[in-house]
Amino acid sequence: MKKGITPREESYSKWYLDIVEQAELAENSPVRG
Repeated sequence: MKKGITPREESYSKWYLDIVEQAELAENSPVRG
């Protein structure tokens, strides 16, 4: 299920992370830091 992007006015940090995730610019990994 694809989720929507949080409005920038609501939460800038959540909006930014949603953009990065939707554009597949980053990958999750088990490494911390």
